[in-house]
Amino acid sequence: PTPASPPDPASSTMRLQLALVSQAAATMQAAALVEKSWDMKVHLEKLKVISVPQPAPGHGEVLVKVASSGVNPVDHELIQSPLALAWTYPHVVGFDFAGTVAGVGEGVSRVKVGDQVYGQLGTLPEAARGGGAWAQYLTAAERVVALKPAALNLTEAGGLPMVALTGYE
Repeated sequence: PTPASPPDPASSTMRLQLALVSQAAATMQAAALVEKSWDMKVHLEKLKVISVPQPAPGHGEVLVKVASSGVNPVDHELIQSPLALAWTYPHVVGFDFAGTVAGVGEGVSRVKVGDQVYGQLGTLPEAARGGGAWAQYLTAAERVVALKPAALNLTEAGGLPMVALTGYE
């Protein structure tokens, strides 16, 4: 008898296995609203930790492995706003974050993989999207990301952006 040959990488079974491994590696945990609230009220039972696709940075974007994220009144207010009716669900919320750069898109020049950063997904495009910081990973435009001050740890930095902006105003 001849020894069995290894599976052909081009076989449909092998491709399916590779696709499943790739898909599993590209998911993450996130706190998300799992369905729309037509009455425009916050229903905590609709906020669940679920598996969602891990984002990939596009042009001018940074992929951040989130270490901490803040909870602010604006998170609550957006869930109750007409913007929430336009979101797709499940919908990851949250604006303030701190973490480590895990990837960069084309055109990113101020930060690099491994940098500790913090920021706020609170510009108009991010607000319309509804955030995304209550997750293991997020993508953010480089313009809303800053190097974390050395005097702060990642937990402190993750709760700072909205509070600091409010104090500044």
